[in-house]
Amino acid sequence: MSGPYNEEKKQYMREYYKKHSERIKARVQRHYEATRDDQIAYRKQYYRDNKEIMLANMAKYREAHKDDPAFWTARRDAKNRYQAALKAKVFSAYGNKCTCCGETEEQFLTIDHIHGDGKQHRAEVGIRGVYKSIRDQGFPKDRYQLLCCNCNWAKGIFGICPHESKRLQKKISIVEDDGLRAIAG
Repeated sequence: MSGPYNEEKKQYMREYYKKHSERIKARVQRHYEATRDDQIAYRKQYYRDNKEIMLANMAKYREAHKDDPAFWTARRDAKNRYQAALKAKVFSAYGNKCTCCGETEEQFLTIDHIHGDGKQHRAEVGIRGVYKSIRDQGFPKDRYQLLCCNCNWAKGIFGICPHESKRLQKKISIVEDDGLRAIAG
């Protein structure tokens, strides 16, 4: 017998997992959801307490795998999946449609900094840090909105989107019409 388990016990455990994998996965998922905040807090604290050691270990691991294309592909894919999920969460928090024209095609949508401080924000957090920063701020509706690229571009160049300009003109004409009726009446 070698180690804590002999081959017979290992085989039994493999078969048990195959037979009950869905139930086991569901139990693990429920446990994670119930303790998610505690686990995240623990991991953050552990990182703060062991930052130098962890960074050194990560650097050593990257160095050992620097010539392994599979490692770098997996790393890039994981980053892209994380970024896509984060972007979807931010878009969802802002309604998944352009605030101005109602466009819903995800490829056309982008975050707009309402007060025009996007360049400064990107300089502070980096281009890949914008969505994380918005999430960490709690998705503030008074600082950011979701616009399609056309509306965002027009707002940046002209100061106002043509859709918004037309809506304002309609409001002004309605107010003027009401004012003339009041004077004539």
